[in-house]
Amino acid sequence: MAHTTLVYASDLHGSEGFFRKFVSAAVTYKAQVGIVGGDVTGKAITPIIHRGNQYFEGFLFGSRETASGAKELEALKTRMSNVGFYPLVLEPDEAQALEIAPAKLKETLLDLGYTVRDAGKVRSFEEAVAYRKR
Repeated sequence: MAHTTLVYASDLHGSEGFFRKFVSAAVTYKAQVGIVGGDVTGKAITPIIHRGNQYFEGFLFGSRETASGAKELEALKTRMSNVGFYPLVLEPDEAQALEIAPAKLKETLLDLGYTVRDAGKVRSFEEAVAYRKR
């Protein structure tokens, strides 16, 4: 009787690193079937602000992260993506527009391909940080 090798993972939360491990496991074990269960999408969109002269600034788990130049920026975006965040590089005026206009934030999310079921839950970065501190 033939057997089928199956690889299952869940709770990836948008982590590119975990997804790569899942694919690698499927290849390593020669799985015929790969299943990704629930909690697939990432935790949040994380802004990286361009501060000029190829200098960028963002926050990851409450810690200030900086990047100088394209190579460091890509490394920062990869670190964010690997833990389930969606990095979004913005100019300061773009970030400010998103902070003061929830409709613009919702529009940006939709442009990025996200479904916004409850617009009341869309929060700015500062609001999200304050919410987590409660």
